Amino acid sequence: MLHHLLERWRARGAARQAAALDTLKARYHAFRILLENNGRALECLAGFDGTSGTTRRELVEELVSLTGELVDGLDLLSDGAHPGLFAAYGRIAGRVEQLGADTDPVREKDIPCLSLDGLRPEQAGLAGTKAATLARLRGYGLPVPPGFVVTATAVARLLAAPGLEAQLRRLLDVAEADPGSLAVTTARIREAILAVPMPAEVEHAVRRAWADLAADLPPGHGPLLLAARSSGTAEDRAEHSFAGQYATVLGIRTPDALLDALREVAASAFGQRALAYRRHMGLPRGEADMAVLCQAMVPARTAGVLFTRDPARAPGSYRADDERMLVVAVPGLGTLAVDGAAPADVYLPARDPAAVRAGDVETRIARKTLREVLAPDGTLVRRPVPPEDAEAPTLSPRELATLVRLARMVEGVEDGPQDIEWAVHEATGAVLLLQARPLRMAGTRPPSAAHQDGMDGAPLLRGACASPGVAVGRVHLAHRPREFAPPNGNAAAGHNGTGGTGRAGRAGGTGGTGGTGAIGNDAATATDAPAVLVLPHSIPDAASHLDGYAAILVEAGNPADHLSCVARERAIPMLVGVAGAMALAEGTGVLVDAGRGAVLDVPDALWDGMLAATRREAARRRAPQDRETPGERELRSLIVPLHLTDAYGPTFNERECRSLHDIVRYVHEKAVLAMFRAGDEVMETAGTLLRRVELGVPFHVLAIDVGGGFHGGTPGGSARRRALHGPVLPAVPEDVASVPFAALCEGLTTPGLAWGPPEGGVPAGLLSRALLDGRGERPVGEFNYALVSRDYCNLNARVEYHFAMLDALCTGNPRENHIRFRFKGGGTGGARRARRIAFMREVLAGSGFFTAAVDDLLTATLAGEPAGVMRQRLVLLGRLLGYTRLLDAAMTDDDAPALFARAFLSGRYDTKDARTLRGERD
Repeated sequence: MLHHLLERWRARGAARQAAALDTLKARYHAFRILLENNGRALECLAGFDGTSGTTRRELVEELVSLTGELVDGLDLLSDGAHPGLFAAYGRIAGRVEQLGADTDPVREKDIPCLSLDGLRPEQAGLAGTKAATLARLRGYGLPVPPGFVVTATAVARLLAAPGLEAQLRRLLDVAEADPGSLAVTTARIREAILAVPMPAEVEHAVRRAWADLAADLPPGHGPLLLAARSSGTAEDRAEHSFAGQYATVLGIRTPDALLDALREVAASAFGQRALAYRRHMGLPRGEADMAVLCQAMVPARTAGVLFTRDPARAPGSYRADDERMLVVAVPGLGTLAVDGAAPADVYLPARDPAAVRAGDVETRIARKTLREVLAPDGTLVRRPVPPEDAEAPTLSPRELATLVRLARMVEGVEDGPQDIEWAVHEATGAVLLLQARPLRMAGTRPPSAAHQDGMDGAPLLRGACASPGVAVGRVHLAHRPREFAPPNGNAAAGHNGTGGTGRAGRAGGTGGTGGTGAIGNDAATATDAPAVLVLPHSIPDAASHLDGYAAILVEAGNPADHLSCVARERAIPMLVGVAGAMALAEGTGVLVDAGRGAVLDVPDALWDGMLAATRREAARRRAPQDRETPGERELRSLIVPLHLTDAYGPTFNERECRSLHDIVRYVHEKAVLAMFRAGDEVMETAGTLLRRVELGVPFHVLAIDVGGGFHGGTPGGSARRRALHGPVLPAVPEDVASVPFAALCEGLTTPGLAWGPPEGGVPAGLLSRALLDGRGERPVGEFNYALVSRDYCNLNARVEYHFAMLDALCTGNPRENHIRFRFKGGGTGGARRARRIAFMREVLAGSGFFTAAVDDLLTATLAGEPAGVMRQRLVLLGRLLGYTRLLDAAMTDDDAPALFARAFLSGRYDTKDARTLRGERD
């Protein structure tokens, strides 16, 4: 009878354990689904500002659905612990769906005209390559004449006039069938386009753009004269430039003449040269995929073309000591230089402006015979060059040095050799840039200046664009929350500031633990430049401080994370994945071109202009939100803003969720906590579900495998194994298949790692089994156990007198990877525990973790890194858990944290080594 009762009791126990494991596995898989939905929701938030019309409505519908699934997932994981979240979601989602039905967002692709100063990077498809490049250069503060673009949409409307589209198709078919008729056919196409009326909305926008440009001209400029040129979406690229294939109309004096010029440029897309070029390059026939760039003309004393690399030199011969630029210059307008129709001066200057000023220039001065100028009525006329000027150089050494300096900037910005058109103003002597496009060179492309000679303006670092825009400012490094605030209260770009705009301090030096050299050059210091926030990885808690920054650089992270979403909402340029960003010296002056994924050095001579451009760019990028309708603004306010930025604060609760972004952040944070509680509950009935991992060190872990965490076997094991080993099965590190848990075990078992008590013993004292951080509900540690799967580990450990908690995901997708580590407690007084936390922060911050501390509670996070990096950091955490086991007892003075950190980071893992270092110092 007793035997049967025991069997029934064992069977019921086994059933309870199996049910507990099934429940835990279900929660784990629900957690992984929640993480996937969280990632996709962040991608939707990231794409909100880049969409409109139907695409935006579809994106919003998906985001509403995903957020609802996140709320359901958290409810499942937490056993209904957040009932108020359903009410918050219902209120927000209901209003979003109502606004989505009522709101018809403005469709940017319908805009007929764009100012160069109002052209955003994402509008390059509307403006064409040429205009987008010039707008970008103006954004850097480079001297580009003002202008506007008649967009590709407007040109397409012109060509879609009733009857014209079908007529063009028929004529193109004739030209294709009979190449001999090409000249006659293209002439008929031109006549048809010149005769078509301009669409009313396009004409109105063009006249308005003309008036706005004329009103912005400086006093004494004289009447506005425009040049109209093509700006094709397939034009001015490295693979096909379309150079000289389309018409350019100069000397446009009136809006009516501009409307005629627009037709002329559009018709040139169907000219003989353009059609032949398309056929040769394998492009679709006769597509007018162009916008028209309308730019104020420069009254030029001299003008020409500059190649940043001399194409006549063999590609394999490029060396820093023999590279030169090629400059062709003619008197008057640059048309004769482009056409090659008249003698021109040729200069081969060194690439260093200082060397040019010192005379390092190969010069061939021609006997000039003609110059082309604008007559008073706007027509082009050719006039003879006066005999006394025929053999005079067209450029002075100062002008040539300025031209070389600007060309190097353009080459660095565009990351490759450039073909640049330029002009020197006849009244002011200012050098102006009229056009820039990639320089096509035969053979292998030489290295760009960005990587070849470390020139000013070359990229220092690269990253992925999280929020587009351009800004200059001083680097501010932040490892912990108290460092989030901008230094010295500097105003961000776009805010009103005081007078001077002097250059930011850019001192180089030694930075970081272990003597890593900081990136930066010496320059004059100043206090008025805005700041650029630099973080080791993306931390949402920084969001409440972003208004004080001009740009953001993050070593890890991804464009869809929470901080990236906030940066886009506030129109702050941001790069993620910027390797080496934390090595920049504090105060280094940099230019962040987020749209091109580059961090650049800036020549001192251009700093002031670029600083002013930073503020203009910030104001311009905020302007689109100012033009939203009330319904669009409300829709944005219910989706994009993140108000729950402090996960430790009292306002981090479901009642404070005011946007879908808030709900996404709240769910993610609480889901991690729910996984710890799930493990706590299953421990009560774990029994044979557990594996005792034998590490051979004083760190005993009971692990629960929720899928692929161990090699072979079932958690419960056979009856024979249970008879031999008891209800908890043993395991060794070699049995561990979980990538993050195996890395942690590797760190815990590092040879020479100190596990014993420090000299002098350990003060007596016990701590509560469960601790809170005092500012919220987060548990710090309860059981010594780990939930593990193939790529996941959730550890809750008590080591002597302190508690540690770790949650890690280590997959092949860096965007999914994270480590969250928390540490609290100790057996000594508060001062010694605080010193141990200071030691840990120094070690973790030097390894790329973001750290925060409240009293003796440490929180460290790392995200967005590849699996290999995550594994290395988990090995480090394993070592740190062993090294700090009784370390608070050794923290006898304020010098101890730095001494022990120095020993640990140098690979000396015995605490006695720190005393050796102390003796060496003394």
